[in-house]
Amino acid sequence: MLKFINRVPIGQKFIGLIAFLLAIMLVIATYSEYVAKKSGEELEDLTQYLVPPQRSLEKIALHLLEQQVLEERMLRLASAPVVNDALVEKELAAFKELSATVGGEILAIEAALADTLKRVNEVNDAIALARLQAAMPQIDKERQTFERQVLSTVELVRKNKSASATAAIDELAREQRGIYDLLEATESSFADFINQQAALVMEHERKRALLGHENLLVAIAAFFIGVLLAVVITRRMLLPIRQLIDSSNAVAKGDLTVNVEPTTQDEIGKLAIAFRDMTLGLREREAIKLTFSQYVDPRIVRHLLAPGSSDKEGERRNMTVFFSDIANFTTIAEQLTPQSLVRLLNAYLVEMSKPIAIGQGVIDKFIGDAIMAYWGEPFVKEDEHPTLAVRAGLQMFEFLDRFRAQIPDVTGLRTGAPDIDIRIGIATGPVLIGNMGSASMKNYTIIGDTVNLAARLEGACKEYGVRFLISDGTYARTGDAFLVREIDVITAKGKQEPVKVFEPLCEMEMATAPQRRLVSMHASAMAAYRSQRWDEAETDFQTLLSAYPEDGPAGEFIKRIRQMREHPPGSQWDGSWQMQTK
Repeated sequence: MLKFINRVPIGQKFIGLIAFLLAIMLVIATYSEYVAKKSGEELEDLTQYLVPPQRSLEKIALHLLEQQVLEERMLRLASAPVVNDALVEKELAAFKELSATVGGEILAIEAALADTLKRVNEVNDAIALARLQAAMPQIDKERQTFERQVLSTVELVRKNKSASATAAIDELAREQRGIYDLLEATESSFADFINQQAALVMEHERKRALLGHENLLVAIAAFFIGVLLAVVITRRMLLPIRQLIDSSNAVAKGDLTVNVEPTTQDEIGKLAIAFRDMTLGLREREAIKLTFSQYVDPRIVRHLLAPGSSDKEGERRNMTVFFSDIANFTTIAEQLTPQSLVRLLNAYLVEMSKPIAIGQGVIDKFIGDAIMAYWGEPFVKEDEHPTLAVRAGLQMFEFLDRFRAQIPDVTGLRTGAPDIDIRIGIATGPVLIGNMGSASMKNYTIIGDTVNLAARLEGACKEYGVRFLISDGTYARTGDAFLVREIDVITAKGKQEPVKVFEPLCEMEMATAPQRRLVSMHASAMAAYRSQRWDEAETDFQTLLSAYPEDGPAGEFIKRIRQMREHPPGSQWDGSWQMQTK
């Protein structure tokens, strides 16, 4: 039975259960309706077809009594010394009217009994009704004889024929007793028949009431059978559903090892098969993601694996682009064996990638010792990416300090281990992002002037003797989050638009007094420099260099001022510097 239930579709299970219960209710209702209809028909026959004839018989008996009174009154009037013919005729007319009424009642009884006979199915009832119907013509015949006897007797009395009148009165008395006896017998038979029918109706009503109790018991039994079947069906359904729910929750938490096997062949079984196939697909997809994520940022992997994203066209967005590389890497590479260099480079890239990952940046690629990364939608919010990028750059110097202590162990050089420093360039602006490449190989990357600017700012760090430069677009969107000094206004090689560049020194809340003084002194010297007050500018930079001997920009501007004294830029100079290298 359970195997059959497991094969039946869910819809048919519920429809079958409902149809079973409804069939039981329909049988009960149909039988109850049959009994009620039969009882109603019997009650209708009793009240509509039998009671009216009985009442008509009672009326006939009453009218005969009234005729008897009229008869006695007419005989007294006719036997009076002075006969009042008018009064006798009046009473006689009333007698005849009652006689006609009785005749009409008899005809009505006959018609009612005839209709009742047509509805009777029981043979005994038909015989009893036929006897009652046959008695009615006899009653009518006796009535007519009685009426003629009354009229003739009254006439004899009126003519004063005493001997004949006396005999007629005696005969009238006999006729009267005869019709009364016949009517009484008929009434008695009618009453017995009606009582019999009433008893039958009462018996059927009693059975009907008993049937109501039986129907209630059957309904209760059907209810419990239905509940039992519903419990069995529901339990067989809920067990695999709960297993699916538990497995779904496990998958939602990242557990793809769950396995669901179908236990039925209905829709739930098909759902279990689909869920099993889905988890297998998710495992394969997760394996692809894990492998792919070793080469591409996991967020890009998720983005590319999303429906439709692999064919997504490029989009133009505002993003922040990051470039860094190792200063003097060529010299360092010459000092190490290939194996040591690979170990050093891998360890360096692992360590330097951490601040970018912490700052939610996306590493686009490693180019030798260089790291290219970017921030922006859909990976971080539009208003956050410049700040996140600059903060990651500052944190990279902290990670670099810790990494320097690991270099001897990484390279295997206890003495003469290379000293590593880095340069960083960051620019914010419009880029084109999307899938780029051939039909057989693509790269989800960014391109545009902002990318080129970030790379050139990283290169410009060497010229200015700084470790970190950002564009004016980045600076404008970081607000007061960082202590920054404006380094210069430069025009990149191959470009015509000058760009202000800035050096982030630290988080604003971490700024020290010497750092703030450096920013102030540099700004004052730059104001003199841009106004072509060369002596004042050189003095300011010399003062700054005395206070901060390792400051690269001060030394660079001192050399540049000496060149400009010999070759003044002219009155149209906008204060920018043309970069000669990329």
